[in-house]
Amino acid sequence: MASTSLLSEWPPVLNKAQIDELTLLATSYAFSTGLLYLPPGERQPPIPEFTIHAPLALFPSPFPRNLFEQAKRIQGIYNVLYARIALDNDFLDRIMGTENGVGKVDDFIGQLWTGWKALRDKGLAQALHLGLFRSDYLLHSPPNEPPSLKQVEFNTISVSFGSLSQCTARLHRYLLSSTQYYNTSSHLKPDNFPTNETIAGLTDGLAAAHKVYNNDQARILFVVQPGERNVFDQRPLEYELLERHGIHAIRQTFDELAQSATLDSTNRVLRVGVSSDLHPEGSVEISVVYFRAGYAPYEYQTPIHYQTRFLLEQSKAINCPSIALQLAGGKKIQEVLTQPGVLEHFLSDKKWGSAVFSEPELHELRGTFMAMWGLDVGSDLLTPDHDSLTSGKENHGVLKARQLAHSLVLKPQREGGGNNVYKDSIPLFLDQLPPKERQAWIAMELIVPPNGAGNYLVRAGGGNQAVIKVDVVSELGIFGWALFGSDVDTRQEQVGWLVRTKGKDSDEGGVATGFSVLDSVLLPLPMNLDLAIYHIYMKPLMLYDEIASSAAILRYLLHTSVKTDKKGASRFPFDQRLPIRVGGVADSRKSLDEKQLYEKKNVSEEDRVAVSTKVVDTAAEFASGNIELDPSEALRVRKKIDYHILPMMVQYMDKVTLGSSAILGIREATHLSTNQYNWLGTVFYLSYLAFEFPQNLALQRFPVGKWMSLNITIWGITLCCHAACKNFAQLFVARLILGMCEGSITAGFLIVSSMFYTRTEQTLRVGYWFLMNGTAQIIIGFISFGTLHIQSTKFQPWQWLMIITGLITLVVALAFWFFFPDSPTNAWFLTKGERIVAIQRIKVNQTGVENKHFKKDQMIEALCDPKTWLFALFSAFENVPNSLTNQRQIIENSFGFTILQTTLLGCVDGAVEIVTIWAGVNLAARIPNSRAYVACAFFIPNILGVFLVNFLPWDNKIGLLIGVWITGKDGQNANYSSLTFRIILGVGTTGFVLSLSWLSNVTAGHTKRVTVNAIMLCAYCIGNSAGPFMWQERYKPRNHVPWIIIGVCYLAGATCLLMIRYILARENKIRDQEPVDTTYDNVYIEKDVDGVTEKVKVDKEFLDLTDHQNRDFRYVL
Repeated sequence: MASTSLLSEWPPVLNKAQIDELTLLATSYAFSTGLLYLPPGERQPPIPEFTIHAPLALFPSPFPRNLFEQAKRIQGIYNVLYARIALDNDFLDRIMGTENGVGKVDDFIGQLWTGWKALRDKGLAQALHLGLFRSDYLLHSPPNEPPSLKQVEFNTISVSFGSLSQCTARLHRYLLSSTQYYNTSSHLKPDNFPTNETIAGLTDGLAAAHKVYNNDQARILFVVQPGERNVFDQRPLEYELLERHGIHAIRQTFDELAQSATLDSTNRVLRVGVSSDLHPEGSVEISVVYFRAGYAPYEYQTPIHYQTRFLLEQSKAINCPSIALQLAGGKKIQEVLTQPGVLEHFLSDKKWGSAVFSEPELHELRGTFMAMWGLDVGSDLLTPDHDSLTSGKENHGVLKARQLAHSLVLKPQREGGGNNVYKDSIPLFLDQLPPKERQAWIAMELIVPPNGAGNYLVRAGGGNQAVIKVDVVSELGIFGWALFGSDVDTRQEQVGWLVRTKGKDSDEGGVATGFSVLDSVLLPLPMNLDLAIYHIYMKPLMLYDEIASSAAILRYLLHTSVKTDKKGASRFPFDQRLPIRVGGVADSRKSLDEKQLYEKKNVSEEDRVAVSTKVVDTAAEFASGNIELDPSEALRVRKKIDYHILPMMVQYMDKVTLGSSAILGIREATHLSTNQYNWLGTVFYLSYLAFEFPQNLALQRFPVGKWMSLNITIWGITLCCHAACKNFAQLFVARLILGMCEGSITAGFLIVSSMFYTRTEQTLRVGYWFLMNGTAQIIIGFISFGTLHIQSTKFQPWQWLMIITGLITLVVALAFWFFFPDSPTNAWFLTKGERIVAIQRIKVNQTGVENKHFKKDQMIEALCDPKTWLFALFSAFENVPNSLTNQRQIIENSFGFTILQTTLLGCVDGAVEIVTIWAGVNLAARIPNSRAYVACAFFIPNILGVFLVNFLPWDNKIGLLIGVWITGKDGQNANYSSLTFRIILGVGTTGFVLSLSWLSNVTAGHTKRVTVNAIMLCAYCIGNSAGPFMWQERYKPRNHVPWIIIGVCYLAGATCLLMIRYILARENKIRDQEPVDTTYDNVYIEKDVDGVTEKVKVDKEFLDLTDHQNRDFRYVL
């Protein structure tokens, strides 16, 4: 479960001798340490005569470490949540009562609620409640998605196996110490075997309630079932209470309590009768009533059993659980908690006490929910359809359950296991379910466990089949306790864990019912590259919510971008895998997941494959069908897009502030050495490198414009803060933050360009928004010139430069928030008709618009694609010379220009860049398949410039003439060098601009595109980070070594581009010779509109296929 590779190899292969020895060691340890059961039988003797070992697994089961820690972390929130539910009488009356709630149709729930309501009306003697809880989870691992944590149920009464789970964890640690498990797996090491101290934790909760009761002589009552087989799970709690807390316990059944339990009429103290031979008074006072029984209807066979329960409830003893808390654990409550606003009511309202939980915490909690609804609901999947319940017609909740039966489980308001209805059994069950009982059932999307995991399961009395190796599913339970009341803050703890493992073919999971075995967890670290990248980068991204929990911006992002939980399971309406339709007839027994879609071959013309909406592109519905595009209308929409998008793609001016401020006094004011100044250039790109992949994942997950706006805002604030920096350390931190934010800009622009423009248009548009670099250099040149004329004693010119550019950046951030579009599907400036035209325009790209779901297989494909790394190499080589950005004005100033002249000379750089980029992108767009050749051609001036700088004497007359022509001065040697320098700096940008658009043009699949963009920009950071350290004092004044390195980098970059072109041209020829691929020609999604299912065909271009999967894709050259 921890990684794909580990799943396929688990458990380690053992020979018969090893299995036999492990089985002997395990069963002997079980008998020696109390990992036991009483044997099956209708009646157990008063004094046990025989025992059997509990069913167990020989190996612990792998579980992702981060999800294990998440489950423990959120248990505290769940403890508080259910405590508050139990205190909300109105909520429980509405959901579980007999008037309009579950108690109206479920006699057991109705009896409990009615008795509790009567006791409330009279007044309860005890205001405190104690809950010992267990929240159960499975790993949810749909194809091509990383595993996530999904809750099966939350147990509030008779939570079991706390003691035996602790024994099982110790058993596995013993087997490791004893055998090292024969060195069969590198994962079998002590650090991966977590300790489990559930016994101490659960008894701490019982002892806390006993202490609050404030009578040391009182006892804790264990209410148990007659003939209890699971006594060895209960007794260790009694022993711990006595040994560690000095608290005695007593055990009785409902039948025994009906005779022995009494209430003092004055103070309602609960006393339980015992033999006077055992206690002189003949009875003992009870402080806490701990129910290990009373959760199922069969335990209340007569009215006396209900009366006994109500007597315990109205006593002064603290009940664990109270009836209110038992009702709170109902399956209907679990379903209602998924509805909008319910979690906020219980966890974000200060009326409940001091613990108020943030939106990110609620978001993480909600991420553990599966989609579910009541069988009694109408079309909104929220409100009960009373008319259908009365008339007997099938309401929307039932129809939905029929339609999706193959992917559902139906759950009743009942504990104890064995009561759920699964998959193909659902239609027949619905046929027989009386309409009035629908309210007592919920439908829940089935959790999809990972494939491939196995284990050796050991059951007592199995003979030759005592040990079997089978594919398994493991369920994790997290224990906790809460002591609470209406007038006190909740005391709560997360206290331990449980693992139950079952054969994969078994639907139920109860150990006591014989479906599961006891197990523990193995917490390995990721072992392969793809999961390492996922857990290193994706986990911090999820935790970013928690870090920024107070930011309204982030809350808005979560609200506007995620209509699903963290791993893609929609809550309302239910995101469904739809049935395959063959020849137009629905077959509800079949479904096709994403992996099958991508692997399905030889589909007949009649076959129609229906898929989950999460598989396809976000624009699938907009682009469905064959729409004839009016060229004039398409041109009008494109111009409208240009008008609203391109003016906002301004960047770069604030990136060169360090170089501009170098001659305005920042080095002297902050006492920077040459090496420290170089480090300020390097740290920017190191930070850029570290955050590039998380930034790209965030751009996929969140609305692009909003995420960029957030980063630009942080950038602008940090830029203003530069003015307050006094030394290298402060500037270092500021530059670090700038690099972190910068990672979203170029990547975001590339994503938006691919969303709105065709591949030919992208070449021009990427060039156009890169032209803004030149424009920005011209603007900052004039700003720098202007700061030198500001007369102020408080701020130096470099500080004014930082403040002015920072404020401009903040204005841009505000504009991005309100005006920069996230996607053509929701662009504010386009009408619905124009959005359809915008999306239809880019069908020719065969790359779609976007898909918000991270797809691991696409990331792996990107990592294995040779062109990814060739583009990365080119990016690294091409950006080593970019170190001139921060050195430019220092070098020019050293040539003999004044500071005022140097600031204005920056405008020349911008002009050169504008001209060369405009010429380059227009040539590439107008000459077919010429991107590599045009880019290489623009490297020729750079390479020529390197030769001139290195080999011409400084008194060369031609150089002097050019210097006079450029500067209007008499021939100074420095002027010629400056001109050459500017040619190198300006012209070289064109190749990188063309490579950015080319990479986007030849990559399809949204996750793949995000990944390759991140890798290329990471390489960009590496080149920029290494470059500054070429410029050493020892190489001055001619700097031969840096210029030679720059020349070699340009040659290597050109070689990379020509190799990419050769590889892509060869692949195009291979595809041209292949037969037409019809694999994805008949794929559709279904939409539910007012109860009517509509079929929408999805064009291949919007299936979010990669360039490798879509054999119709042709690479532009």
